[in-house]
Amino acid sequence: MSLTPEEISEAISLISGSQMTEYMHLGFRTFFVYYWLTTLATEVNVMWPRRWRWGKALFLANQYFPLICCVFDILMGFRVYIVLPPKACTVMYQIFLLALNRVYLSSAELTLLLCVHALLGARSIYLACIMATYLVT
Repeated sequence: MSLTPEEISEAISLISGSQMTEYMHLGFRTFFVYYWLTTLATEVNVMWPRRWRWGKALFLANQYFPLICCVFDILMGFRVYIVLPPKACTVMYQIFLLALNRVYLSSAELTLLLCVHALLGARSIYLACIMATYLVT
């Protein structure tokens, strides 16, 4: 099968655009890991000595689940030249999609709702209404 010069040009531009997008995503992921590494000492000093409560659990979920999702995203979405059997890919995809992504998104939304509640200075009954609305949707 021979390609016309127009089809070759279109294929080259698609591949070039795909590579540019991949490099941009990799740059953002690198910046995220850099930010995490530079704030790790402060986190260890401030958050780790505290007792385990809901605030600490939400903070740690919002701190570490994006990092784990970033690793899974790189393994599944980029060319990493690692040979994985299909069963491992399926398990990774299910873990990423079902567990990590849902927990990560839910913890971020829950944190946002708690911040809105705190900023409004609302009573606990309003927090219960906000949470019920969130859980219904």
